[in-house]
Amino acid sequence: MTARFKTSLLALGLILGCQFVHAEGVSGEIQVVGYISKDKSVQQSLSTLSAYVEYEIGDEVSVFVVGHLDQEFRSATVGLSRKVGHLQLGLGVGQATFDEMNHAVLNPWAYYAGDDYKGYLHYELYRNGSKYSDLMKGYALKRFDVVYVGVHAETDFGIGPRVEAKLADGLRLWGVVPVARQPTEGAMRAMIGLTAEF
Repeated sequence: MTARFKTSLLALGLILGCQFVHAEGVSGEIQVVGYISKDKSVQQSLSTLSAYVEYEIGDEVSVFVVGHLDQEFRSATVGLSRKVGHLQLGLGVGQATFDEMNHAVLNPWAYYAGDDYKGYLHYELYRNGSKYSDLMKGYALKRFDVVYVGVHAETDFGIGPRVEAKLADGLRLWGVVPVARQPTEGAMRAMIGLTAEF
């Protein structure tokens, strides 16, 4: 089974699965992200699919599952999150596969969604034996009617302005152009994402 077929199969499963998650207390999002790189040799692998599903189990407490897939990386984590006003804090554990090895994952994150501002901070620590690596990403945005504008930062991508537009209820299109701290190898020109909430 090719990686492209596996990605298409997972996308189909997630889309069909979303039809059944309208139960009370269940929410989440599916996100497809494409990257434009200066390195044309890696261009074909620069697309990712991720899904986040949470189920409310108590007063402002939820259990969540996150999955992420591209041609070179896949991961799955589960954990607990707690809402405190407009702020949601989460901690997940799981496994990631990359460089042909399995890695344990620890994933703390924070999400803020107010009336005019929203922000996200995400960290993943990977461990395989005595080897460690990590990933950090985040954004901070201000709302202007149906458009959000702000900044986005991510390891292996860089830092740059982010613009996000609401296409319909629960559907957002966004893009980022890195202008600072770009990695030299396979440096990115842009990131474009489509997020569907349910």
